[in-house]
Amino acid sequence: VVKKLWAYIREKNLQDPKNRRNIICDEALQVLFRVNSINMFQMNKALTRHIWPLDEADAKSKEKEKQCEQVEEDEPKHKAKRQKKEV
Repeated sequence: VVKKLWAYIREKNLQDPKNRRNIICDEALQVLFRVNSINMFQMNKALTRHIWPLDEADAKSKEKEKQCEQVEEDEPKHKAKRQKKEV
């Protein structure tokens, strides 16, 4: 989340030129943080109001999803068809 937020800040050139630790909030960031400007340390703390840790069950479920996605990526795209065995 923080990485994406910094990409947005750089893309919109929202860092204060005199002190690059300060972020000048545009409309979207003002809605998010409820201030006109915020320093980078306060920003990380303010984000905690919007981000919750996963509970243990969700964390395990998310990990399984990642593992399944990885297995699917590792498998070849087109599998050779098997011939049916005669009984």
